[in-house]
Amino acid sequence: QIPVTEPVVPNVKGVRLGASYGFTHATWLCNGNFDCARRMLEDIACGLEVDLLRLMAPWDWVQDESSNVLKTEFNIDWQLATAKRCGVKTVIMAIGVKTPHYPEFKIPAWAKRLSVEEFKVKLLDYDRRLVERYTNDDRITHWQVENEPFRSGPSFGGEYPFDVKEFYQKEIQVVRAADVLKRPIIGTDSGDVGNWPELAEYVDAVGVTYYRKSCGDGTSYFDHTDRNGPPSLWAQRAEILKPKRVSLIELQWEPWPCGGSVLDVTSQEAERSMNPQLAVENLTFAVDAGFTEISPWGLEWCLREKKNGRPKMWEL
Repeated sequence: QIPVTEPVVPNVKGVRLGASYGFTHATWLCNGNFDCARRMLEDIACGLEVDLLRLMAPWDWVQDESSNVLKTEFNIDWQLATAKRCGVKTVIMAIGVKTPHYPEFKIPAWAKRLSVEEFKVKLLDYDRRLVERYTNDDRITHWQVENEPFRSGPSFGGEYPFDVKEFYQKEIQVVRAADVLKRPIIGTDSGDVGNWPELAEYVDAVGVTYYRKSCGDGTSYFDHTDRNGPPSLWAQRAEILKPKRVSLIELQWEPWPCGGSVLDVTSQEAERSMNPQLAVENLTFAVDAGFTEISPWGLEWCLREKKNGRPKMWEL
């Protein structure tokens, strides 16, 4: 028998380690249990003592029942309170129609009945009102406007019904105008196939994603290694964008399974696209590429695994 060895974690001294947390996603993983979902943020923010935390304001959760009501008390306020109590220094709030976690397009039922022009007006109004709601709240340190705005399709759960680049510029303008604190705006893009310089023209900082293995066609796995290229290539791409900061805002730390979601696949199937060895290899790539801000993606899933008697990923 070949002895099983623990993966060697790279030296992360000098790296700010962060995380992303989605209340809607955590609630789904907790089978609708809000208390369970809230505890996940507590475990991530306080338990891991993360320095950087990305939160989300999904349009369909915050402004679902009425176009005149923002339900920030239930959806957002408690998250900011938790982050502050846990000592998180950097809090990024993702807003817009497309925010992290599949399906990324978070469109309220009432907004789906609007014409394209009415839709754009209401979305910009949502951005403005949400920013104004927190315009003097320094618990939020950065805004993220949309998530990978220049990419859409089945893999993201929808399409933009308009010229996204023209609209994205308007969104940025609305957020800047409404924000008294003038917080930096982050834009996100795919690490391997995105156009970082194009996105950087719109925003103050860029956050990129790194995925190693995904389910490509619904039945077979796709290894992104060749398409990702070496760490030195990513370092060169980030260097070109200076003085704008480039962070690794989404480092794959959960599976991308074929044949179902992370809720219903077997642990053996999940390990085909994420396991401790793959996670360490992903982290090693990020460190070797010179990133000084790295946020593993999928910690809510790691907590669910721990709850189900599989703690390896959380312990890592």
